[in-house]
Amino acid sequence: MPNVGNGMKPATLSRLFRDHGFEVQRGVRKPKVPKQKLRRIWIETQIINRVAREFKIHWKMALHLLEDEKLIVGYNGRPRKLSKSSRPS
Repeated sequence: MPNVGNGMKPATLSRLFRDHGFEVQRGVRKPKVPKQKLRRIWIETQIINRVAREFKIHWKMALHLLEDEKLIVGYNGRPRKLSKSSRPS
C-alpha cells in the first residue's frame, strides 16, 4: 500500500481520524450528477465519453452511472473495425 505524503499508510490515517470522531468512508464514491442532465446528454449523443467530459469524470465512471440509471445494459465495448488487410476473405 503506498504511503500518503506524510509517510502514514491510509489505514493508519483512517484509524486516527476515526479515533478523533471523524467518519471515514471506504473507497471512492460515485459523483453526484443531475439525473436529468445525464439522461439528456445520453439520449442526445449515445457517447460515453461525451457524458464523461460533461461531468469531468473517467469514462468508466460515466459507464457505471449510465448502467445505474438503466440507460446502458450489458455494455461490452464497441466492436472493432477491421482494416481491409485483416478482414476475412
